[in-house]
Amino acid sequence: MLTISGFRCTLPGSGFTLHVANFQLRKGEVVYVRGRSGSGKTTLFNLLTGVFESSIGASCRSEFPTIAYVMHETSLLPWLTVKQNTRTEESLREQPLASGYFLELCQEFGLDSDVLQRRAAKLSLGMRQRVEIAQALSLSPDLLVLDEATAGLDTEAKFAVMKRISNIVKSDGLAVLATSHQLGDVLRFADRVCSVENGLVNGEIVFGTSPDERLALSTEELLKLKEAGTVIAI
Repeated sequence: MLTISGFRCTLPGSGFTLHVANFQLRKGEVVYVRGRSGSGKTTLFNLLTGVFESSIGASCRSEFPTIAYVMHETSLLPWLTVKQNTRTEESLREQPLASGYFLELCQEFGLDSDVLQRRAAKLSLGMRQRVEIAQALSLSPDLLVLDEATAGLDTEAKFAVMKRISNIVKSDGLAVLATSHQLGDVLRFADRVCSVENGLVNGEIVFGTSPDERLALSTEELLKLKEAGTVIAI
């Protein structure tokens, strides 16, 4: 389990300070980080994943050796095909993707079989996000980080993606760290919710029901959960 407390970091140039008063991340759970735009969610993700060098990034890598990070805008090179992007990812990581599994996930996520030959620039945001999530899962990561990584997906595609991720969390002990501005995503898929406000990471909300139980609930039913009011207030 990754435990961080009393960590403070000021980013050079921006003057923004992130203070992690209390934060935990365990294998086999989905944690959503919730807060207003500019509160520090992405900064936290960048520190944990090593985009910004820090002691908490080293601690995270020690607990979760293989980390897959899918960002909102995606990082696919637009002038390359999906297949070429996949080869580039393998080269940078010096780690092969499970190609058969990648194709299986693409099909499960509603992508056509010819998606590998299409240039990333020709794909919609939702298609690029599904490709990147499929790539990330094909690395068999210990930690999957999703920064608004399902924002471009329609409801059906999002459910397909998150259902598969939920199954991997249960079967393989995958840890997932995510953020979403869609309240329904947080209420449906999270095991825990951590708050970020003005650079302060502190506190958590633990759901009394499992994501499997909540997947079947309507939006109206989700909003009646005892945890919903606290989540909305963040």
